[in-house]
Parts: sequence; structure tokens; C-alpha cells
Amino acid sequence: MRRIAIIFVLFFLTTTLQAQNPLLIANFGVQQVNNNILVSWEIRAGNQCLGLQIEHSIDSLNFVSIYDFQGICGAGSSNEKYDFLHANPISNSKNYYRLKLGNDGYSNISSIKFVKIEVAGYSLFPNPVASSSKLYFSNTNKSMSLTIISSSGAEVYKAVNIEDSEFSFRNLFLSPGVYLFTLISDNGSSKINGKFIVQ
Repeated sequence: MRRIAIIFVLFFLTTTLQAQNPLLIANFGVQQVNNNILVSWEIRAGNQCLGLQIEHSIDSLNFVSIYDFQGICGAGSSNEKYDFLHANPISNSKNYYRLKLGNDGYSNISSIKFVKIEVAGYSLFPNPVASSSKLYFSNTNKSMSLTIISSSGAEVYKAVNIEDSEFSFRNLFLSPGVYLFTLISDNGSSKINGKFIVQ
């Protein structure tokens, strides 16, 4: 009886782990692209699945299907890559995603904080700026420079090689006033101008 119980526990743990981390998934991730979330995944070579669903959640517990991929996914000789653009993520909140792989269980959960970028190319809140303020922007090149200039025209701060899509004002101590900023990609293909207030 005890042996049967141990075998059952081992089977349950194995099944749970397999359901959370299917061996057929090589990569699964999400990233913000403008005002959308790009969901990308890769089926490991030699594996196939009969359809899959992308599920979305705002609390990491309750998921709903947002995309249904019909047919066979995966290939025999090489990894097969797929992606889906989620056009309606929840703004200024954390969004959670996972793959439902039929009888093969679920992928790990991948999350991202989605911030809606305004027409000007950025979002900044709270504004007037406080230590908790963050500047959000699109950084598709993964390398941006930020320059902050006072109303008198003096450069008061510069950061280079910014790889994220956000900048925190937590360790930036500025005198009260109006400031202008410029975000520019290192290759010059993207430039964003804006202003903020420090009280």
C-alpha cells in the first residue's frame, strides 16, 4: 500500500512538472512592440503538437484564450518559431501569458508590464515628476541615449546604452522647474522629445 502511494506521488509530481514545462517548448517569451505585446514561442526540433492556444491573464491565476492555433505545430529537423501580436493588452498593468498545448500541458507563465505609449512616443507618470516616476518608451533597437536639459538650456543628466523600455527617476535629484528631454537610438533611427515638471 505504501509503495503504491509513493508511486502515485512520483507520478503526480512528474505529470505536474511536465504540464508546467513541456519538453517540446524551446523558448517562450513576450515583449512590448509599440502598443502591442508580441508573444513568441519555439517548438523544439523533433516535436509536434496538435494545435495550441495562447492564454492571457491579469492576475496570473485566471486565464482566457486569446488565440487558437489550429493544425500541427512543430517540425522534425529544426526548431519551428511562431509569434502572435496581442493588440489589446491591459494598459499600465502586468499582463500574463502561457501556452496551452493540448494533452502536453502548459508552458511556463511569461509576464510583462504593459504601458501604453502616447502619440508623442512616450508615457511619463506621475508628472510632475517624483522619485516614483518612470518614463516609458519604445526601444526596439535596445540601445537608447537619454539627455535631460533644464529650462535655461543646461544639460543636467545624460544616460547612454539604455537597453530597457523604461527609465526610473528614483536616483535623479533635480531642482524644481521645467525640463526637456531627448531620447535617441544609438543608430539615429528613432528620436523622442518631451518635457516634464519637477515641483
